[in-house]
Amino acid sequence: MQKYRGSKALIPIQKSFTTKFLSFILFGLFLLPLNPLRAQVDLEYWNNLVGYDGFSPWERYMIMSPGFMGPNALPVPPFHKGLIKQEYQWESSFDYYFAKGDQTFDYFTRFYVPLGDGRVAVESYYVPAEYFITSPEVRDMRRARTTSGRGWAAGDIYLSTLIQITKDHRKLPDIVLNLSMRTASGVRLKDARFTDGPGYYFDVSASKTYKRGLWTIRPHALGGFYVWQTYDPKYRQNDAIQFGGGIDLIRKGFSIKQSVGGYWGYVGNGDFPIVYSAEFEQSFKKIKLLFRYQYGIRDFPFTGLRIGCVLYFPKKVKKNIDR
Repeated sequence: MQKYRGSKALIPIQKSFTTKFLSFILFGLFLLPLNPLRAQVDLEYWNNLVGYDGFSPWERYMIMSPGFMGPNALPVPPFHKGLIKQEYQWESSFDYYFAKGDQTFDYFTRFYVPLGDGRVAVESYYVPAEYFITSPEVRDMRRARTTSGRGWAAGDIYLSTLIQITKDHRKLPDIVLNLSMRTASGVRLKDARFTDGPGYYFDVSASKTYKRGLWTIRPHALGGFYVWQTYDPKYRQNDAIQFGGGIDLIRKGFSIKQSVGGYWGYVGNGDFPIVYSAEFEQSFKKIKLLFRYQYGIRDFPFTGLRIGCVLYFPKKVKKNIDR
C-alpha cells in the first residue's frame, strides 16, 4: 500500500541545472513540439504495478493530489492580498522545480486587466510548456503509464474574476473576493503531470498598509475553498480549505514578499500542501523584474525557482474612499 502523507520521491537525478536551464531557453518553447519523445506505454508492466482489474478506466488508478503529481498539476493558488492593482500586466517567467527524482522546467505566463473604476479585474494564467524528467522510482510511485519518465506537457488555463469589497477604509482592511475556475486543458495525465479535469476555487483576502520610515509594510491573510475533480469512484471530487498569510515590504520600487499558504483536502491522499514563498521585485518605468523562491513544507515535494518579468501599464481611475 502507498503511504500518502508527506510523500517524498526517493532518488535524486544528478543533472546540471545550469546546462539544462540554458538549453531549455535556447531551444525555445515553440521550436519543439510538446511531445517530441514518443511516450511508450508498457501496459503489462503498468497493470502489474497498480493491480489493474482489467476493465475499469485506467484514470481511476491515478492519485489526484499534489503529493503524487507534477508541481504544476494542483499548485497552491496565488495570493491577491486584498487589493486590485490598477495596472494592466503581462508576466512572462521561467520556472525550475526540483525534488528527489523529479526535475521540471516550464514557461509561465499571466495576464491581468483591471476593469471599470478599478473595483473589478480579470486575470488568466497558464503553463503552456513544461519539460519533465523523473526517475523510475518516482514514475512508479505516481503510477505513470509511460516508461520513459520524461517528456513535454501543457497545462491548465486558470481564469479569475476579482472584486474589491473595501478599499482605503479608515478602519477596515482592504478586502478582495476572488472567483476562479480551471479548465481541463492540461495533458499527460498518464505521466501524472496534469489532472485533465476541471476545478475551481474562491477566496477572500485582506490586507492593510502601514508606513514605517522609508518602508511600506503590508501584512495580508487569505481564506477560501478549493475543489477539483478526481477519477476515484469513491471520491468524485476533492474539497479543500484554503489558507495563507504573509507580509510585503516595499521601498521605492523594490519589494520583498513572503508568504505561507496551502489547502487542506479531505481525502487524505497527499492533498494537504503547504508552501513557503519569498519573492523579490524591482520596478522600473514599464517593467518589473522578479525572482521567486518556493519551498514545499508538506505534500509538495518540490523546491521552485522562478525568474521573469512583468510588463505593466498603469490604469487611471477615480479614487473612492470607503467611510
